Amino acid sequence: TTTYGTNCLTAIIHLHPLMDRSKHSYLCTASSDGRLAFWPADPISIYPPSEPDPGQRNNIPLTFSHRHRIHQSTIKCISAIAVSATAPNEFVVLSGGDDGALGVTRVTLPFGGGGGEPPKCETLLYLKAHAAAINGIAYMTSAGGSSYGFATSGNDQRVKMWGVECAAAAAAAPGVVPGAKGGLRLMKKGDRATTVGDVAA
Repeated sequence: TTTYGTNCLTAIIHLHPLMDRSKHSYLCTASSDGRLAFWPADPISIYPPSEPDPGQRNNIPLTFSHRHRIHQSTIKCISAIAVSATAPNEFVVLSGGDDGALGVTRVTLPFGGGGGEPPKCETLLYLKAHAAAINGIAYMTSAGGSSYGFATSGNDQRVKMWGVECAAAAAAAPGVVPGAKGGLRLMKKGDRATTVGDVAA
C-alpha cells in the first residue's frame, strides 16, 4: 500500500524485462501532475503465493524511485511495449495527455532492480497531436524489428494512426516529428473522424 501525494493516479501498467536478468520489475503509473512514476516491485509481491498470510496481503510497501515529467497536466492514458529481445530492459511508453499532446518515452530499467539507479527516461513529445484531450492509446501492429504501429483517440472525435521506430540512433527523415531523439522516430500514418462521442471507451 502507498500514497502519491495530493495528485490522482490515472493509469498503471506493469513493466517486466523480457529476460529474467533483474530481480525486480516496475509498476509505471500516470497521474494528474503530468508525470510518470516508477515503483520497484518484487514479482513475489505482485504475484503472492496461492495461500499468502492474510495479514500481509495488503501491507506490501511501495515507494516510487523516479518521476518523469511529460505533460502539462493530467495524463489520461498510457500503454507500453518492450523494444526487443536484444534489449530486454527497454520499453517504449506512450502517453496521452489532457493537453492534447502525445508522449513517446524510451524507458531503460536498471538491471540491478529498484535498489540501484532509477530508470532512465527520454521523451519525444508531439504537441497538438489532437485538438482535445487524448483518452485512448492502443498498439496495433509490429512492422518487424523495433518498429510499431499504434492508434490514439481523443475528445476531438478523431482516431489517428502512428508509427514509432526505436533504434540506436534516429536521423531526420520526411514525416518524422522534429526533434527526434533517443533513437525514437514518430510518424503520423492516418487521421479519421468518428461519430462516436467517447471513442476511447
